[in-house]
Amino acid sequence: MKDKYVYLITLGIIFLIYQGLFVGENFELKENVSIVIFEKVNQTNDLLISFDQFTDVYKLDRQEVEIIGFLQFKLQGQVYVRSIVDDFGNSIEIHGIKEKYFRLFEKGKVSKKPFIIKGLFKRDYDKLVINVFSLKVTERDATIVPRVYSLEKNVTNVTNVNIGEFVSEEFGCVDGTALGECNSDGQYCRSSILEDGGGRC
Repeated sequence: MKDKYVYLITLGIIFLIYQGLFVGENFELKENVSIVIFEKVNQTNDLLISFDQFTDVYKLDRQEVEIIGFLQFKLQGQVYVRSIVDDFGNSIEIHGIKEKYFRLFEKGKVSKKPFIIKGLFKRDYDKLVINVFSLKVTERDATIVPRVYSLEKNVTNVTNVNIGEFVSEEFGCVDGTALGECNSDGQYCRSSILEDGGGRC
């Protein structure tokens, strides 16, 4: 039984040597692996609208201004008041608005899009109001911020393998002589084949 296994193994080695050395075919080894790649993209961030610069009532009194905010028509006490508000809930009451602009205000609501109002600030006791010259819809200002994202991706690595080279590196020659060495008979082992050592042995 043992001789049978040795015989089969020997046939297998001879076949591999034949394939690699005489047929010379390359075989592809495919391996699925996961890699992490990094991508740099530009992200657009909307800027928040704030009225922080409009807090000095006395300095801004009678000053012409261009202000961006959202239109609001809110019940205050027993009357609805039109105003412009920022993203933080700060509001400036609107006066002198023309009737053609009334349709832009919805009762109890804040406009989804911002508007530009040109007008004149006016002090009303301890607060500012704005007398409107004109108003029109606009877009938020935005800033572009670079971001780096990591992404895991599955790829297939393909490696070309020559069987003959593999056998030569792994098995040496049939008599057990290592590759690049000489045996006791003066034969040199090259590519798993014994040949005349010549001046090498």
